[in-house]
Parts: sequence; structure tokens; C-alpha cells
Amino acid sequence: PRLREIVDSSLEAVGLKELSKRLTSELSGGQKQKLAIAGALAMEPKVLILDEATAMLDPVSREEFLSVVEDLRKKRGMTVITITHDMTEAERCEYVFVMEKGRVIASGTPREIFTKEELLLNTGLELPVNSAMTTEIAKITGDIVTSSDIGDDDACADSICRMLVNAPEDLVVPEGLKASSGKDLREAIIEIDSLSYSYDYGKTYAINDINMQIYKGEVLGLVGKSGCGKTTLITHLNGLLRPTSGLVRVCTPGGSFLTSDRKHLKDIRECVGLVFQYPEYQLFEETVYKDVAYGLRKEDLTEEEKR
Repeated sequence: PRLREIVDSSLEAVGLKELSKRLTSELSGGQKQKLAIAGALAMEPKVLILDEATAMLDPVSREEFLSVVEDLRKKRGMTVITITHDMTEAERCEYVFVMEKGRVIASGTPREIFTKEELLLNTGLELPVNSAMTTEIAKITGDIVTSSDIGDDDACADSICRMLVNAPEDLVVPEGLKASSGKDLREAIIEIDSLSYSYDYGKTYAINDINMQIYKGEVLGLVGKSGCGKTTLITHLNGLLRPTSGLVRVCTPGGSFLTSDRKHLKDIRECVGLVFQYPEYQLFEETVYKDVAYGLRKEDLTEEEKR
């Protein structure tokens, strides 16, 4: 049956197929996170949102979880949006937006963002250890850190070595990769235009005038300290919240729809999967298998396919 095929495939993708009959209450924290993502993957989304999804995991489980997500992204061509205040996770992204008090205050590749040390510190964020070390040594040697000097371990090691051996002042340091000045041919899958949202009818705004485009197959990070509006923003992307003003448009296989349009919420939610920070918020069935199958049973499957 189609339903069993999809559930088995989703559980296998996250390494839980052998535990399909186990009670969800008996799973470890890492296994619960994997189960949560399996439930989202079963809906075959084009966009997967991870809201602090690794916050409760130990380092080993965290690395396993992120590796599973990256592997699935490559295999399925998914867009992944990860919400985090951990800059080592932001380091994995292709593009990052930094939020503060409901606004986007900076954006760029991780390397470009990591050159903005003062901005990050002012928003309660820290550089990854390798980038922080490179930046501190540059302060001592008088070097200027560019986006090409930091980011991954190899880049930082090379930069530190160069600075410590007193490289010539006229050394040309290649700049980080930049987008072409020509027309952007990437396909936008989510468009956010002047999005604002208030929980108290306009007295204060959790997010204010957010504008961004999210592209097919992209890994995008939203970073910022707790309470800056990250979760409020991403819960607009599949229609769990509707804008106070502005709009969110999602390009689904069935067409391009506004998340404020109730008629097309089903299409949008089939396209945009969401994994919460706390998996227990979305695990409620008795067994692992039933939990992953729940969303599929709400689909337009025949009774034969549901068996």
C-alpha cells in the first residue's frame, strides 16, 4: 500500500525503521527528533523548517540529526530553513539572515556574517570558535579579517598561519564568493513581502517589515537570540500564523498561494514541513509507525492506499 511504502521510506531515511512498533514514550530525545522529522518527510515537503530542532540533543545525536537532514536535502532537493542561535549550525548554511527585535538586521553568506563580530556580539550571538580565534589573532597582528579568512576550519587555519608568519602587507587576499551581478536565475519557493505580526493587536510587533526570498534547494539560516522573532517568522511560512500586515507567498506544485488564503492551506502545508524545537509538541500517536502515518491519512489517498 502507498501509505506503508511512504512511512517505511521516511523511517528508513532517519534510521528508525527497526523501531516502527516501539512506543513513542520509550524513544530517546534524539530518536524523538528523528521521528519528528520522519513525520514531516512523509508529507514529501519541498521546504523543511527546523525550529531549534537540535536544542535538546547531545553533541553526537545533534551531528547525526544534521547529517540526516543534509543527506535528505541532497537526495530530495529540499529547501531547508534552520532556526538557531548556534553559530556552528549557521556555519552549515548557504545564506543567513540575522534577526533582532523582530527585524532582519543583516544577511549574507556565513563567511560574510562572521566578519560582523560587533554586530553579532551586540545581538547576543557569538562567532564559531575557529572564526573567533582568527578574529582575535588579527586584532593582535593588525590584520583585517575578510570573509575569505574565516568560515570553515581550513580557511581559519590558513589565515592564522599567514598572519603569524607576518605575510607581506601587499598580499592579495581573495574575497569570498559573491553572487553574480547578472540576473538571478534561482527559483524562489517562498516570498516574504513587508511581513509584520503582532500578538496583541498592534500594540507591539514580534516581527516588523520582513522582506526575503527563499530559493529552491537552498540551505538558509535564521539566527538570533531567544525572543527576537525567529519562530514567529517561520510559523507564517506554512500558515500557522497569518500576517498582521504584508504577505507570504509559497510556490507549491499546485500553484503559487498566499498563506493568508485558507482555501489553499492544505497545498501550502503539504509543501512546507515544520519540525518544532520540542518534538513532543508534534508527537501524539501511540506508536512510531502511527505517528509518521498520521499526516498521510489526512491526504487524498484511497482506502486501499491507506491500509
